Formats: sequence, structure tokens, C-alpha cells
Amino acid sequence: MQLALNYSPQAVDALRADAIAIDVFKCPPWDDLSAQARVWKPIYIHFPLRVTQLGSVNWDDIERWLGKTDTHLINIHLGLYEKDMPTLIDEPEAVARERVIAQFVTDLELLASRFGAERVVAENVPFGRRTLEKTMLRPCIEPEIITQALTTTGCGLLLDIAHATITAHSLGVAPLDYMRALPLARTKEVHIAGVRDLGEGLRDHLALTEADMVTMTETFALLLQHGADLHMVASEYGGITSSFDWRSEYGVIITDTPKIAAVVNDFRARKNGGRASTDS
Repeated sequence: MQLALNYSPQAVDALRADAIAIDVFKCPPWDDLSAQARVWKPIYIHFPLRVTQLGSVNWDDIERWLGKTDTHLINIHLGLYEKDMPTLIDEPEAVARERVIAQFVTDLELLASRFGAERVVAENVPFGRRTLEKTMLRPCIEPEIITQALTTTGCGLLLDIAHATITAHSLGVAPLDYMRALPLARTKEVHIAGVRDLGEGLRDHLALTEADMVTMTETFALLLQHGADLHMVASEYGGITSSFDWRSEYGVIITDTPKIAAVVNDFRARKNGGRASTDS
């Protein structure tokens, strides 16, 4: 299991100052950025794949990234909007749910046929005020639908704790209750970020709050109980685009990264029966 951090200039500064310890940088599939990041650490790629969008994927490009980086898992986001399946809004609820499951299974099986189901992870998406304004379809965040799709295809779960927190808030349930209903035993990757309401609904990719720390710690306890075999844990704070300029602070990186590392190391030790892990 490796610990990753979103690549950013501030993260590089923290590494150079020995203020943080990570295994890899998490990067989008951008050549210039990945070249910068690999000067300092190995990288793994988080792909912008989403259900219903695989018809336009450049598969050769994905293979290229897999061949030249430390990327083992191929991710896909389980997000659906009305524009993706426009006829769905007129269907009865039961029919709509079945069609969403069928779409999930179709796309996951396509990825599994190319890369192997053991390498495919499906990420839960945030269902909140900001996504609802984009007409996100509710069935795509239902734990029963996610569970059925992953069980049918044999693929893994990419558990985004911040996304689950936002979704749970929208549904009026506790984050841990929402995550308990997900197929946690299939979790292979975890994403972590702070969540706060900045006046336009909950937003993620922020500094961790005390509530976030509690949720993160309890989530890893749940993953341990379910026997999850984690390959990657990524802190999603920081970045290089304009949307990250105001949430890529050096002070947050050197404060939050060690907190996440401590939880990850505790999980490693408990997973190994109390013995310190020899993994990086």
C-alpha cells in the first residue's frame, strides 16, 4: 500500500524541506505535469474516465501511461447526469435503477476485458448541491446499485471519503452510515480531502477539519473490519490549475499529510497483525 499526494509546487517544497513523507505523486494524464512530478517522486495516474464516456477514450494513450508510470489501477467515476441518459427522467424509478446498473456493468466490463477486473476501480461520486445543479442522477450514488455493479463485474471500489461525506449530507445520513452500505471489502484505493460549506454547498479538496479526521479514522477502522486490501491511499489536497490556486497551501500540506500518513501507517500495522509494515 502506497501513500500518494496530489502534485503541486507546494508539495515539492514540502518534500524538499523533509516536512512530509510520501511514496508517489498523484497526477492527471498530462505530459508536462507528469514530467515535473517525476523529478521528485514516482507518479501514478488518476484518469478522467466516466461511465457513458468510454466510446471516446484513446486506449493507446491509457496503455502508454500504464507503461511509463507506477499506475496499477485504472479508475472510472460512477457519475451520471441527465444529459448522459436523457430518456431516464421519464422512466419509472425501478426501470431507471435497472438501466443505471446496466450502464455501470457495461462500462466496467469493457474496462475489465482490457485490463482485468482486478485492476479496475470504480469511484463513488459526490451528490450535493453543486452536482444537483448539474442534474446528477440519484441512482448512480445508491449503495445497492454500486454494490450490484461491482459484484457482477468483479471490479474494485475507489472509496472517496470526501465524496461520501458530501453525498451523505445530501441524503440526510451520517457519512459512516452511507459508507457502511458500500461494498467496502472491495476497496482497493482511498481518496482523502477536507470538506466544508463555503456558501454554495459542500466543497472538497480542502484542509482537513476535526470532523474530517474523525470520519477518516473511523473509515479506516471499517475498512480493516471488512478486510479491504488497499493498494493506494491518496491525499487530494493541492494542485496546479486555477481551481486549486486558493487550496494548495504549503501550511496545509505539511499539517495534513502527516496526519493522513499516521492513519495509513496504523492501518498497515493492524493489517499485519500489529507488526510494522515493510512496504514503503
